[in-house]
Amino acid sequence: MQCPVADTFRLIPSFSAVGQMPFLDFLLEKNPIMRVGPPNLNSVAMIELGSLGARQQGKDEKFDPAVPDLMQHFIGAKAAYPDLVDDNTIMGYMMIPLLAGADTTAITIRAVFYFLLRNPAMYRKLQDELLAAGLDTDTPALYRAARALPCKSRFAEKAKVAVF
Repeated sequence: MQCPVADTFRLIPSFSAVGQMPFLDFLLEKNPIMRVGPPNLNSVAMIELGSLGARQQGKDEKFDPAVPDLMQHFIGAKAAYPDLVDDNTIMGYMMIPLLAGADTTAITIRAVFYFLLRNPAMYRKLQDELLAAGLDTDTPALYRAARALPCKSRFAEKAKVAVF
């Protein structure tokens, strides 16, 4: 199975071009002779569907009810407005932040690494902080664990200033 993150990254150049020149959508994605468009999002949708199902069945081990996330708010909207929000709507809601945030997130992460690589002392300081926090180096850190680190916010702020 191909990595869904790689699929998403392959979409970015296509979205950028089509966003600037919408007629390309008819030549690439909606081509009646042969579709030449970006890779489809089936793998991302399957991950979303699995996550949504696990959450609704109470099997999402990473979910902390004390700290509701976007998915939980979407599920709450389904409970509050069942005639407007169903599981397909929630899937659409979940896809929007993934696609919308891809460019700005990538730019910010790139800027953070640029500043870290240009400043080895800060790189070591961040590395020491991550190791001292006991974060597993083999898997990505959970958002709430990374958010609690004091040093990382300074890097992100510097990156945002440089980007924006």
